[in-house]
Amino acid sequence: MKLFMENGIEELAKLSMEEIDKEKSSKDDIDVRLKWLGLLHRRKHRHCRFMIRLKLPNGVTTSAQTRYLASVIRKYGKDGWADVTTRQNWQIRGACCLMCQKY
Repeated sequence: MKLFMENGIEELAKLSMEEIDKEKSSKDDIDVRLKWLGLLHRRKHRHCRFMIRLKLPNGVTTSAQTRYLASVIRKYGKDGWADVTTRQNWQIRGACCLMCQKY
């Protein structure tokens, strides 16, 4: 079963922001849909850069998982970094979607 917020997310990902504006889809609507999937976009800071929230069961992570997370973050260069939240989850900041990498 798909969540309501996931409906059409693949189609939206294929469109540029100009095409989305022409279709009268509001940017706030798109941001809310992305938020439900764990992606937070802050247009004021960096275009096409996201923060991804990752849940950790009971706030526990192994050293192997942490090393893997570090290898993922390295792909984003200087803009990529992660932190542990007060709720014992990971936040990856500066993540870039594959479609935006050409910009």
